[in-house]
Amino acid sequence: VEHTSGVKLPVCGKLVIEDAAGWSEEKKNLRKLQLNDILSSEWMTSESSYHVSNAESENYIGSLAVQGKFILFVEDADALEKIEIGCGAYGKLMIMPATQNGKTPIMSAQWLAAVKQEQSLTVSAQEYTDVYLNSDADEATGAETPIGMYVNYDISEAFLNEKELHPDMGYEQFADEITFRAVYRDGSEYVYTLLLTFDESGTLSVNMK
Repeated sequence: VEHTSGVKLPVCGKLVIEDAAGWSEEKKNLRKLQLNDILSSEWMTSESSYHVSNAESENYIGSLAVQGKFILFVEDADALEKIEIGCGAYGKLMIMPATQNGKTPIMSAQWLAAVKQEQSLTVSAQEYTDVYLNSDADEATGAETPIGMYVNYDISEAFLNEKELHPDMGYEQFADEITFRAVYRDGSEYVYTLLLTFDESGTLSVNMK
């Protein structure tokens, strides 16, 4: 969708699900820490931010490393009515303000919002302007850039619950969506739907649907 609103890509990553049937909580937690270290060493670079999230079910543990962040921004905020951010069936989203050049501002408790699977979050135009659309001066040039929304995608227990129901399910059979919807006071709206898929080895790809 071409508009002054937008979503920045690329985002990539790696999903690992392991059979932990009969494991103690201590053993599960230790293995999740090990997976964090393994995935961090593979996906951490000096050029791009990354994060690792974990989940567990009765018989499985899972870790997801995501390199890069989704950035949602609306330049014509004066005409905005609201923004809706929706999460698909398997993941969960963490939303916070951030500069489009990649720096993260000092966090404040009210700046962090969460969206669970199959739910959505509505951000009013006033909230977007007050919280997310502050300006940030570039240290080198002094130029100000608007702060957009950083959106982290994390693994949830829903991934592993699906695996519990279908033990033979491969990574390539998992798919999820993130939806951004900007609604304007003139009645127009612009929707971005991102499709998250995995190949047979668990490597994540994200594309505009």
